[in-house]
Amino acid sequence: AVGTFGTRLVAVVSEDMAKDTAYDIVAVVLENFDRFKRLLPALRNLQAKHMTSDGKVVPMHPGAILKFNEMGK
Repeated sequence: AVGTFGTRLVAVVSEDMAKDTAYDIVAVVLENFDRFKRLLPALRNLQAKHMTSDGKVVPMHPGAILKFNEMGK
């Protein structure tokens, strides 16, 4: 076994991004979550429930918050 480490992935957008656009981006990721993780093997252990709390370093965009809340994440 080889010890490794990883860093958090943070998607950063301008606060000027339209609410609908941020909502749509989060919707595409969450609604295709298993496929998303298969396409990016480094994310295989990612859990949607941790995407809004673990390692949060900047405020979430209102559009992203809306979609996460709708999906109960």
